[in-house]
Order: sequence, then C-alpha cells, then structure tokens
Amino acid sequence: GDTPPVMLSDNARVASLSYTAGEEVESLTSAQISALNSARSLTITLPCGAPEGQALSATPSAASDKATLSGVTGGSLTGGKGSVSFSVTAEDSSSVSYTLNFKTENHTYSQFTDNANGTHTALCDKCANPFTEDHHISYTEETDGTHTLNCAECDFTSNEKHTYTYTNSGEHTHTGNCVCGNTVSADCEYEYTKTDEENHSAVC
Repeated sequence: GDTPPVMLSDNARVASLSYTAGEEVESLTSAQISALNSARSLTITLPCGAPEGQALSATPSAASDKATLSGVTGGSLTGGKGSVSFSVTAEDSSSVSYTLNFKTENHTYSQFTDNANGTHTALCDKCANPFTEDHHISYTEETDGTHTLNCAECDFTSNEKHTYTYTNSGEHTHTGNCVCGNTVSADCEYEYTKTDEENHSAVC
C-alpha cells in the first residue's frame, strides 16, 4: 500500500519523505512516518561506517497538493551524530516543525590480534574500522613463584615472576602485594645511617 503521510491535520499532509545521508537516499518506512507524525521527531540510525562530516538532508519523495515542506536546515555528522530540521505548511498556512536526528550505530569487534606491545587490534565486523586498545589482563597464580597473564579478548599469554610492592605492617614487619593477588610477609631488613655521634636512623 501507499506510505502513510505525515499528518498535520485531516486535510494537510506530505505524501512521503526521504532523508539523504551522503550519497544514500532512503525513504522513511511506514513505522517511521507514524513515529515522526506522533512525536514530531525521529531518530535514524546510520551504518557504523558513515564518515565524519557526512552531509544530511530531508526532502519530500512524492508531490503533495495538501502541504509543502520548507525551511530545511541541513546538517552533518559530528561525533557520530547530526540532525535535520524542517517545517510542513498546510493549506491554511498552519505550520508544524519536525526534526530528524541521526546517529551512527556502534562498531562491533569480535576478533582481536595481539600486537606484541601490550595492546591488541581488531577490525569492525561491519565496516573494517580499526580499533586498538590495551589488553584485558587476568592473572592466574602458579605454584612456582610466578603468575600467568591472559588477555580476555585475544590469544596473548605470558608468565612472569611475582613482583611485590611492600607496605609497613608494624612490629618490624612488612607485607608485599603482587598485582596477581599473591602476598608475602617478612621481617624488615634495615639499612642504618649515622646521624650524629650517639644516634643513627634505620630504614627498611
């Protein structure tokens, strides 16, 4: 059937409406037309590969003798978002404003490759946009004084000795904490520095 019109009143309508994103021209679906008529605004999701700065516009895609579309304020994608505003004027000169809001869909990444420098890279499943980030590391404590590092997103794995950061535990002891969760406790080992003929300072 025919695409339902954007209704202003019972005797004012635009037969159908298209939006332009770059070189792509798409007519709004029946559901989109209905939502636009109800809320006076509509959000349209563009493919994730839509480039920054891509031009946006709106135009009637079929003639109407009941109303005219005018005052189109075009826009462009900035930060993955943009909008187009326009007015539809009826035979009785009444006018209603509409807005098309555009946003790009999120990239999806499923296969990461280790870069051997603490990061991994993946290409978007839909548009091949590259994305690089730090590994998502989890640690597994071993029984030989080491732990294993594994990335949750790629095949990176490594084994290394525990490295401890020590804090004072009081009573001449200190506790060492490794990033993997392993802990050790030991007596402090002091280095002494003479401060005067009768005194010295001690640092663990």
